[in-house]
Amino acid sequence: MVELYRLFGSPDHCVRVAVAGLEAYEHVLTEEVIAIPGVSKISSRFAMKVLKSWRPTAAVPAAAKR
Repeated sequence: MVELYRLFGSPDHCVRVAVAGLEAYEHVLTEEVIAIPGVSKISSRFAMKVLKSWRPTAAVPAAAKR
């Protein structure tokens, strides 16, 4: 998990994760996130292209390389 926000309105939370690829993302989603008590709905979005970013480019954390 890179960032976690509690939001006004719907959805209630926004989580930004860094993973090595789609297989790792699927594992995090199906084995870890959905297992959290109280999680009843998940919606995912993926960026097509970075147009502008103020965040420094960082390597994927070692723990995310499953």
